[in-house]
Amino acid sequence: MHTHNGQQRFLSITGSPLTDAQGQITGGVLVCRDVTERRRLERRVQQALDALLQIAQVVVHG
Repeated sequence: MHTHNGQQRFLSITGSPLTDAQGQITGGVLVCRDVTERRRLERRVQQALDALLQIAQVVVHG
């Protein structure tokens, strides 16, 4: 998603219905977590691994 000031944010969203004693849905719970920093870290780690793989390929293939 994008915030009102244009920043990109990544969310993890989970939800579950709330039921009464008869099993009828009476509402719901929705939990949103901002996982932007975790996604950024994952992206940096992947970029570093890709760079190491490229270096290894150059070393092996000369």
